Amino acid sequence: MDASRNNYYYYYYYYYYYYYYYYYYYYYYYYYYYYYYYYYYYYYYYYYYYYYYYYYYYYYYYYYYYYYYYYYYYYYYYYYYYYYYYYYYYYYYYYYYYYYYYYYYYYYYYYYYYYYYYYYYYYYYYYYYYYYYYYYYYYYYYYYYYYYYYYYYYYYYYYYYYYYYYYYYYYYYYYYYYYYYYYYYYYYYIGFQS
Repeated sequence: MDASRNNYYYYYYYYYYYYYYYYYYYYYYYYYYYYYYYYYYYYYYYYYYYYYYYYYYYYYYYYYYYYYYYYYYYYYYYYYYYYYYYYYYYYYYYYYYYYYYYYYYYYYYYYYYYYYYYYYYYYYYYYYYYYYYYYYYYYYYYYYYYYYYYYYYYYYYYYYYYYYYYYYYYYYYYYYYYYYYYYYYYYYYIGFQS
């Protein structure tokens, strides 16, 4: 009876430490797995939207910069050659219309600067409009995905934490009850018969 009771305590402590180390290993494995999984996706989406923002920012910046200077020089040289061409033409071949073209020159001059400043301010505000638009667009999606993935992994982290916490204590009390019942049966039933 003493030998069988010693065997009972041996198997009790054996199964107890076996399941204890097994579920603690299982819990820490999933804890570190989801921990590195969360940080990996967090930095991945962070650098991805960081790169996305700077790509579109420089793209629109250089696009509107080139677009503005292109039209500026285009209109500048166009009106410049156009003006000198007609100026010399009328000057050498229609000298008697001097005063007429003199007023025409001033009219054309003001006309040119009117459209120059018009296009200048138009593309200036157009550029800054898109610049701030994509700036706020980037930060909106950046914080949106940041908080989304943050709460997403925060939720799953604690979900698996409480899940394995509950799982561990469930098996702990289950085996505790099992061995208590076994001990009670063995001690009072078999021990009583012996």
